[in-house]
Amino acid sequence: MNKIGILQGRLLPKSRERLQVFPSETWGKEFEAAKECGFSTIELLFDIEDYDKNPLIHKEGQEKIVDLAARTGLAISSVCADFFRRYGLFRNSQQVKEGNISILKKLIESCRLIQCKTILIPFFDETEIKNREDKQEIIRALNIYYEMLEEYSVSLCLETTLPAFELTMLMQEINHPNIKIYYDLGNSVPLKYNAAEDIHQLSEWIGGIHVKDRNSSGENVMLGRGLVDFKGCFQTLKEINYEGAYILETSMGDNPVEMAKYHLGFVKEFLDLTC
Repeated sequence: MNKIGILQGRLLPKSRERLQVFPSETWGKEFEAAKECGFSTIELLFDIEDYDKNPLIHKEGQEKIVDLAARTGLAISSVCADFFRRYGLFRNSQQVKEGNISILKKLIESCRLIQCKTILIPFFDETEIKNREDKQEIIRALNIYYEMLEEYSVSLCLETTLPAFELTMLMQEINHPNIKIYYDLGNSVPLKYNAAEDIHQLSEWIGGIHVKDRNSSGENVMLGRGLVDFKGCFQTLKEINYEGAYILETSMGDNPVEMAKYHLGFVKEFLDLTC
């Protein structure tokens, strides 16, 4: 049975104005909140705000993460390295690139210590992949980490805005078992992609799934209130034998904990229907 989890910061949020903010004051308490909601895993967030204080890159913080995971029984499915949304692996000065190399290596090392197998690298906003030159630069950048990823048994999952046929060609060119794809069901809506068809085409590389829903305006809404074809997506994920986690990157509403419980039940119902 696939594990179902939630992205850090969606239960005890630091900010209601921004969905993607590391909850620096309550991150430890979120493990217990996730357990009480019924989640079996959690995705840790490494974002740009106060990144140098994030527990993922400090020994004491890593030890606390291991302790919290053991006490709550939650697996650490993945790390969402949102830091790289702004300071990406390419299209930067040499100084920034070197700093990013150091940070990503620290995250890979951290993953081994906290028993996490997946790091999500987003390519949005300032780091969106736009042309062939970008793709070639990304391939060169990823090559730096291959040996380390193999040694530590960690995968980098790329989350992009590329259409499936372009992403297929990129993955074929990369051709490395530790480089995979993180697919976001909700992001397919504003991009006007057919998520179920994408999942089928990209099946051999999918290493993670973000679950959210979006309406015609691109807004993040309650699951089932937007335009995502969840029935088609979950059926296709069953057909390709996807065994990874489903991570809620969902709207929080006025009561994030109760909203998360509703979304958990929503995903469970679809998984039961496809069993």
